[in-house]
Order: sequence, then structure tokens, then C-alpha cells
Amino acid sequence: MKKSTIIVIVIFLLLVGIYVLISLFSKGEKTSTVESDILDLDSLKVEYIELNTLLEKVVLEKKGDMWMVTEPGEYEANADMVWKLISETVKGEVDDIISENPEKHALFEVDSLNGTRAVIRESGGKSSEFIVGKMGPNYSTTYIREPGSDAVYLVEGRLSQFYKRNASSWRNKDIVKVDKNDIAQIVLLQPESSLKFVRQAVADTLPSVWIAEDLNTNATITADPQEIDRLLNSIANFKTNDFVPVSDTDSVSFDFANPQFRVEVTLNDGSLIAFSGVPEDEEGNKFVVKRDDKDVLYSLYKGSTQRLFKSIDDFSMSTQAAPPTGAIQQTIQIPQNVPLNVNIPDEE
Repeated sequence: MKKSTIIVIVIFLLLVGIYVLISLFSKGEKTSTVESDILDLDSLKVEYIELNTLLEKVVLEKKGDMWMVTEPGEYEANADMVWKLISETVKGEVDDIISENPEKHALFEVDSLNGTRAVIRESGGKSSEFIVGKMGPNYSTTYIREPGSDAVYLVEGRLSQFYKRNASSWRNKDIVKVDKNDIAQIVLLQPESSLKFVRQAVADTLPSVWIAEDLNTNATITADPQEIDRLLNSIANFKTNDFVPVSDTDSVSFDFANPQFRVEVTLNDGSLIAFSGVPEDEEGNKFVVKRDDKDVLYSLYKGSTQRLFKSIDDFSMSTQAAPPTGAIQQTIQIPQNVPLNVNIPDEE
């Protein structure tokens, strides 16, 4: 037999062997293109979202114009996050079956142990149910499966990024969320240095001037525009790090009548947003914060509150800004018959 013939036979046998191996390893697999209406939803009609994992169940419901977390507990939801989940879901195209082998469900995290079983319902009653697994190979796709089916689909969209969040991450973390240009006055109260900032209009064509007053000494200055802008940016979008667990609110009483700091923000329309903070731990590393008009208890790290409190010198245009003051040690005494209202010296 010629050498060339032997080479051809060897190559042929190798190709046959590779084909057999691929067939064996892909037994039970089927990759095909199909059309599915799993994610065929109207984003404007979605009113109910249920996310079930091995650890917890989260329910998001639209009540009026507001999205709420209704299980566990009942809290205002992060509407932007809910809308991102809906948008990412409805844009997903389900057309590729990656596997029909049930033994591969754990690999794609669409099993009962690792997957998130989702139920989405529209206002007209139409609903869709599916299990969200892990991200696909290019991180812009996701594996999903319908309950009761072995077929695993690869769909466009980062669904796992939104469907695998815990209950706390769905809550609205905004303590204050306003347009900074709508802020007319800020009062920052703490034992070391209580400050008041008032916006004063100069002319229609010129930016406003902010006057800072030390309420302890009655000293006033024209505040540095850059420092004021940093303060406005911090307060206008002031968020919590976390929330105080409901179990803690039942067993611990927080004395907001004697806070260690208080912030009062007056808007151009005269409305007031005010919140106070008390220590959450003995070390003073975290604070519990409560708005006057809400029952929610926010949990903030010390660093998140310290950036608000500085001395009046920090806002002077003649000196460079100093580091934030140290940990707050004293308390502000508030009359019991006037809850959450700090006495401010009369202006001269």
C-alpha cells in the first residue's frame, strides 16, 4: 500500500473518531432556532413581578404610578431599577435552544437550586413564567428555561444582572432626590458647628450667591461657589447605604428627639425635607437616619454623613477646604413636645 494512501486512511479514521466523540458528548443536546413568546410582553402594561430564589421571594407591584416592594414587607421600590428589568426583559429575543438535556440545567443555572423563577403579569391578565440562569458567554446574553420544559434558551439581554438581586436592593435608597437648583436653603445642625446656607439671587444673568451663617457664633460669609456646589450635589442626591432590618425596629428604640445631627432642606416652593440621625452602634461607625415625613429607617456609614458637616471656614473663599470634622460625639437636645425640630438662634 502506498504511503499516500495510508495517510489518507489515517486522516479519514481520525475524522470519524472526532465525529463519534462529538456525537457522544453532545448526546441529548440540540441547538436549533425556534420562535418563543416567553418574553413577549408589553412593557407599559407590566404591573406585577415575582422573583423566587432558593433564599427568598420578592414581589414588585405597581400601585397607581408608583412601584412598591410588597413582599417581603411593603416599601417604595427603586422605580428606575424596576424599569431597567422590564426593558431588559422585553427586548430579549428567544430563538436559540442551547440544550435539551436536563442534566445540563445546573450548568446553565436554570435549575431550582441556582435559578430565579420569575412571574411577570400585565394589567390585562397576560402573564409569563420562566427561570433565569447565568449570563451567556459574551455577558450580554442570558440562559433561561420555561418551567416544565427541558429546553434551555440563550436570549439577548443581561437578565441575570437584574433577576438575581435580593429584596433590599429593590428598595428605593433615595433619602433626598431633588434638582439642586430647586434648593433655596440648607440647615446643617450638629454640636460642633451648626450652619445655615441661604441662596440669594443677584441678577437673571448671574449665578446665585450663597450666604453661610454659623448659627453658634452668628458669623456670616459669602460661601465659596465650588464648596457650595459640592454640598448641593451631595444633598440633592443623598442616598442610604442600607436599611435597618424590620426585626431591629421592633426591639430597639431610636431617640430621634435627641439626634446627633439633623439636616433641613427648604425648596424654592417652600416645602421642607428634613432628616435626623442617631448612632446605630456603640462605635459610632454607622447611623440610623429618619426623614420627618417617612417611617423608613435608613442605615448609613459615618463617612456618608461626615461629608455634609464642615465648619464655616471650609466654605470661605479665602482659605482652602479643610478635611471633614471628626466623629460626632454629643447630641442636640430637642424639646419633647416639638419632635424633630432643633432650636435655632434668632437671626439678628
